[in-house]
Amino acid sequence: MPENYLCGKMDHIKKQPTAAGTLPNDTVEMCLADPNLLDRVSTWSLDFRQLEPGPMTTRIRLRQGRVLNLLEIAMDRAVHQTGLAPPGTVSFGIPLSEGINHWHNRHPDPDGLLSFGTTDGFEGVSNASFQGLTLSVDQSAIEALCASLGVPFPTSLAAGGVVADTAGHASLPSITRKVLAYLDGGSPSCRNTEEEILAAMLNTCASHRSITDRSTAHARARALRVALEFMEQSAEENPPLSLICETAAVSERTLNRAFNERFGVGPKAYLLRLRLGRVHQDLLRHDPAELVSCIANRWGFWHMGQFAKDYQAHFGKLPSDTLRQTTTHRPV
Repeated sequence: MPENYLCGKMDHIKKQPTAAGTLPNDTVEMCLADPNLLDRVSTWSLDFRQLEPGPMTTRIRLRQGRVLNLLEIAMDRAVHQTGLAPPGTVSFGIPLSEGINHWHNRHPDPDGLLSFGTTDGFEGVSNASFQGLTLSVDQSAIEALCASLGVPFPTSLAAGGVVADTAGHASLPSITRKVLAYLDGGSPSCRNTEEEILAAMLNTCASHRSITDRSTAHARARALRVALEFMEQSAEENPPLSLICETAAVSERTLNRAFNERFGVGPKAYLLRLRLGRVHQDLLRHDPAELVSCIANRWGFWHMGQFAKDYQAHFGKLPSDTLRQTTTHRPV
């Protein structure tokens, strides 16, 4: 491949808009004589060291979207991969083959979800069958998405490692298929599609349990006390779990463990029961001039159908039954 052709292609990618304007629907494909030539495309700091003798071919496909940047890469020789993601970005990796022998001293499953870390860099060893996907996004954009979804930013993404595997989360293969379809370039770059992909990955990180919670019993007790105080003070506002974790200064995983150890339920379920209990108490003190919906709204319940289901599941009767019971026992 002529050198000027390669540079021309890479310059085209560097100059693509990401937030506004028209983006090309096609994915750029290249064949590189050395994977370290990727530094001409991106601001990654890379050091790929070929371990097997013989000429190596690196095939890549790239698509730069409005929020999400996608890279598919395949190398036909064993490589020691080290590097550092661009500052201010979060990057995921999805193996497409059994080509990763080690990733931060672990052997990940095919179609697993990997993290490249945000500050400490990444390190892995791939074999001659390696093929994988890399998805990169600005950390500010993914933090904003976490806030809109009401989930905390996964602390597991800050350090390189195995975030989730297919055995731990059945949705990973479907995420991979969606990413590959988007990379194929059959549709225009779409912020909604990219955010759907990222949201699915965030949910995978938030729900996966394979990463050990290293919190101490003392730290969990402190977090539990702070979280309970905050819930009691702000129950009427139905605070999101991300805010509760932020207030308690712990990850969602640690807070879930603390609540399950003490109460047998997670913090979201505990908060729901707390709010339902407050409604129940207000119904028992019911002012005949006040509507049930007003009492429910006071404690952050706005969907009356779901509220009635939750109330009945918890107390074994509908809110209206509680009202009739209150009226029956009201002093004359």
